[in-house]
Amino acid sequence: TEFMASDQVEVLDVFDVDEQNYTKGDATAVDKEDLSYDFVCSFDVLEHIPWNKREKFIKESARLSKTGFFIAAPMNDKNNLVSLAEQEANEIFKTINHKDHEWLVEHIEYGIPTNKEIENIFKKNNLYFTSVKSNEITKWFSIQSAFFIKSALSNPDNFLHGRYLSDFYELHRIIDETYNNNFLSMEGQQTGLSYRTIYF
Repeated sequence: TEFMASDQVEVLDVFDVDEQNYTKGDATAVDKEDLSYDFVCSFDVLEHIPWNKREKFIKESARLSKTGFFIAAPMNDKNNLVSLAEQEANEIFKTINHKDHEWLVEHIEYGIPTNKEIENIFKKNNLYFTSVKSNEITKWFSIQSAFFIKSALSNPDNFLHGRYLSDFYELHRIIDETYNNNFLSMEGQQTGLSYRTIYF
C-alpha cells in the first residue's frame, strides 16, 4: 500500500496476523472467485511451496488474475550454484546464531525450482510469459552475509524468534535504500548468474 496508495491491496499468507486486508490462507486453494483481482503478485513464495503443489499455486495465480500475475523467486541453475550459495549463507547464519535460518533451510528442504521447470508449467497450462533476471548471485550473497554478520556484531539478544531488532533494522534499511536508489546501475546489466527471476 505504500507503493500503490490508490489501489486496494490484499495480502494472503500462512501466519496469524491482525492487519487490515489480510487473510490467512493457502495460496494453492484460495477461497475467491475467478478473476477476483487485476493482478496477483508473489514475492519469494514459490520456493516455500512443496514440489507437488507448485503447479497448483501457479494455476491459482492465473485463475484469480484478470490481467496477469507476477512470480518473483530464486531459480536454480544447471550447476546448482544458487542452491550452493543458499547453503553457504545458511552456514554463515548458523555459525553466528547457532541454528538454521528459518527461510533458507526451507529452501534447502523443498529445493528451489529451475527456470525450465517453472516455464514447463506455464507452457503446459497455456500461460504466456516474459521474465527478467534480478540479483546477481555474488551481490545477493554479499548482502545476505552482511545482514547475518551485523546481527552478530550487535547484542546477541537482537535475534529473537526470527525477528531482528532496532539496530539491525536500521542497517537493513540503509542497505535496502542504497540498493533501491542505485538499482539500475547495480542490476541494470546482468552479466553473471542471477539469484532471482521475475516472471509476468
